[in-house]
Amino acid sequence: MGWEKLKAIFAVRSIENQWKPPFRKTIEDKELTVSENESFEKFDGREENVFKLLKVGADNVVIEYHREFTLKNYQQPSSKQLQLELNEPQSFTFLWGEDGITKTLTLKQTVQ
Repeated sequence: MGWEKLKAIFAVRSIENQWKPPFRKTIEDKELTVSENESFEKFDGREENVFKLLKVGADNVVIEYHREFTLKNYQQPSSKQLQLELNEPQSFTFLWGEDGITKTLTLKQTVQ
């Protein structure tokens, strides 16, 4: 019997706002199952991911987020790591690309 990696199930809402006319707004919702130490959720046509799942607990996780994202409406931590609790959405904003991007990440379930 091998060691199974712990997993978490996330709801991810991506909102992309164009900076120039016609100022279109695109919203995409999806659900992802992610293993510990796995990176996920690409952005802005890059090969980089926004998030990395570092640790899975019973009802929370620790994630790391991309250096060009900031926490929306929240005091910025000194590191780019954050603990997420079950069903408590957290929004991250990227303002440096062709368009403005907000990613809202909600921990739905942990799988031990």
